[in-house]
Amino acid sequence: MVEMKLTKKVLVGLVVLALMASMALSAFAAAPALAIKVGEPNDKGEVKVDVILKNAAGLQSGGFYLEFDADAYTFVKSAAGVDARNSATNVVTDLVPGTSTVTAAVANADKVVASDDEDEPVNVDNFVIFTVTFKVKDAAKAKTAAFKAGTIDGEPVQNNDADVNLAAVTYQPKVEETTKAPATTKAPATTTTKPAGSIPKTGLSSGDAFASAAIATLAVAAAAFVVTKKKK
Repeated sequence: MVEMKLTKKVLVGLVVLALMASMALSAFAAAPALAIKVGEPNDKGEVKVDVILKNAAGLQSGGFYLEFDADAYTFVKSAAGVDARNSATNVVTDLVPGTSTVTAAVANADKVVASDDEDEPVNVDNFVIFTVTFKVKDAAKAKTAAFKAGTIDGEPVQNNDADVNLAAVTYQPKVEETTKAPATTKAPATTTTKPAGSIPKTGLSSGDAFASAAIATLAVAAAAFVVTKKKK
């Protein structure tokens, strides 16, 4: 009876621990966050920029923007991102007239869910909300031009029936630093004169010669010791 009571207590304890662990995982689940991905220029000098929502499972609606450097880029077009299209998420996006800001109004009839469909996959880990195509206006300025994304007026997005605030993010290109290698000077050639009466080299270093001499000395001493023992 005592063993059965102990077993029940252990089982109850394990169940409680499992529930606590589950609650902790839910509490520390990754929250949605914005990100920007900038592609490489194509042969037409066009660059595609994706506005991404990380951990987007449960997204229902929201308003987003992308700011760009008008001195470096010219707006070409904007459209719903691949994940938005594949998840049947409605996206209305365009350039705000007279500005360097592209906005996107997003709404899903239900909630965004992941899908591994071969034809229409939905990546909720890196959910592409909308994609903007730019033309490079100034290649030099484009190397350092930044992009900024956020929610319109800082308003929260609707995610899993709750308001979620998203921090604005900035994409800043990495500028490679070029450093000049120090000039090298050629050392003048040196000649050495072999002193008269010098001992020719035998192919052994001084350390090797010393070791050889020591071994030879030990061998002679050992031979002498053996001879002495035989005489006795």
